[in-house]
Amino acid sequence: MFNDKMYKTTIMILLTILLLTGCSTQAEPITKSTLQFGTIIQITIFDDADLPALEKALAHMRSLEEDLSTSIESSNVNAFNTAAQNVPVKLEPHTVNVIEKGLYYSAFSDGLFDITIQPVVDLWGIGSDNAAVPDKTSLLEALDKVDYTQLVFDVEDKTLMKTKGGVKIDLGGIAKGYAADEAIRILKENGVTKALVNLGGNVYALGQKDKNTPWNVGIQDPESAQGDMVGIVPVTDMAVITSGTYERYFEEDGIRYHHILSTRDGYPVNNEILGISIITDSAINGDALSTVIYTEGLKAGLKTVETLENVEAIFITKDKEIYLSSGMRDSFELTNTDYTLITP
Repeated sequence: MFNDKMYKTTIMILLTILLLTGCSTQAEPITKSTLQFGTIIQITIFDDADLPALEKALAHMRSLEEDLSTSIESSNVNAFNTAAQNVPVKLEPHTVNVIEKGLYYSAFSDGLFDITIQPVVDLWGIGSDNAAVPDKTSLLEALDKVDYTQLVFDVEDKTLMKTKGGVKIDLGGIAKGYAADEAIRILKENGVTKALVNLGGNVYALGQKDKNTPWNVGIQDPESAQGDMVGIVPVTDMAVITSGTYERYFEEDGIRYHHILSTRDGYPVNNEILGISIITDSAINGDALSTVIYTEGLKAGLKTVETLENVEAIFITKDKEIYLSSGMRDSFELTNTDYTLITP
């Protein structure tokens, strides 16, 4: 569900990113926006490629949403979710790709990221008009159905089967990243060399702003509803994927409940992190890792990032401190004096 708060925040992020591109000698940009995957998607082409390339990318993203969304009744995902136990469900090729990656990160994270989280997501209803704290009995029942090892995935036959009744999948933690990667693929196949693909503040920057000049992407202040930044990161052919407590949430009895739910107890993850940005060359990897690393917490998350190739991270804590992975320390620029950059 896309609410007014999300809309305003997303618009500010989009404006921030575009303003950071600054003045250059590049061609007049072509921009189009649409509402998909529960957020605003904006694609901007900065070189001489024509409008059809942009239209092809947006059309492909619409097609992906029709397969991967839980909010579209006819989607491939919902076909699986409503299927009976031990009945294989035929998957579309792109659904196969996303599930394969989702299962990889479910195993990689020992279930901290788990694509079978949907029963718990349904209970909380965060982002809908029915958001509420569930009772503990219902939450325990839902958690009993969260277990990616109850899935039987046949990549050759393109089928997925559940071995336990009530198991449902939610690809929302990875689908937007896949859509961004696919949009970039289509743009490149159609001759585009400089573009920004933005899915609700998650950005893939294709090419460079100018010769030898990277794009500058703003990192959102998690405590600002106006889309203010804490800093800037320069990127070329990289995605900047952000997760945080400010993205989707509701308040009940003065307590904020955000959308990043723990697969261990079913409640929103509660640690020292307000927001995390993953910088990597694959948006789908960044999408999954932003959840994994956020859930691990600062110390363990930093340790995990340092073991991964072509992955960097920016951590923003509740104490208004910013921690950087080693590859970010010479490139991240702090722009908000309310925050302190912590260096080893």
